[in-house]
Amino acid sequence: MALLTGHEGLSSKDFVGQEIGHSESVVVDKYIQSVRRKQTQRRVDWRDAMLAEAMREGHTLIYDEFTRASPQANVVLLSVLEEGLLVSGGGQSGHSYVRAHPDFRIILTSNPSDYVAVNAAPDALLDRMVTFRLDGYSPETEAEILRATTGIDAKLARRIVAIVRHIRAEHDEALLPSMRTSILIGRIIAHAALTDTLDEERFRVVVSDVIRGRAPDIAPDTVVRAVAQSTVPQPKDA
Repeated sequence: MALLTGHEGLSSKDFVGQEIGHSESVVVDKYIQSVRRKQTQRRVDWRDAMLAEAMREGHTLIYDEFTRASPQANVVLLSVLEEGLLVSGGGQSGHSYVRAHPDFRIILTSNPSDYVAVNAAPDALLDRMVTFRLDGYSPETEAEILRATTGIDAKLARRIVAIVRHIRAEHDEALLPSMRTSILIGRIIAHAALTDTLDEERFRVVVSDVIRGRAPDIAPDTVVRAVAQSTVPQPKDA
């Protein structure tokens, strides 16, 4: 498996490959003393990019945040998704195209809620993909991820998740507290618990600071109220 992250500086070279230098070899023939023959060979050194290598070897390429790259860069994917061919940009590579191995797969991901440095995906590219919309995790799954990531106990993890989800449900702004927000709260709380400085007041301050740092438009009273009213959801099998 290979991972490629989209960004505005991405170009076709990052998909196809590029020239990385030159090599030269010289052969001097001294077989006959009175006759000398010198032969020089020069060649371009070429390195396949990640997409070309994945197609040739049959790997799975995860192209993360593909909408952060320009449409001009992503245009090379059209033939890849349609015909399974990656067209080379020149003769330096030694081949005009790369044909996809039968096991080759490519997964493109993007965040539809984000809008900073994001380009609209061309219809021609979208027509060649199968799109899956992934909904959020269940509260139980979020709490278990938080517990496993931060080491806090399950009861505290469920409470943090309940607070963050409550605030998300009451607001419709694009930038809302996410799973990363819960994990950051959990890590700070875990440190406070280890140093015996965790109490209800410290808990409220940490939650408020982290959430409002991520979503400053949320009123402080909203966070305070969510913390005060939060109850610890019990597992379904409890």
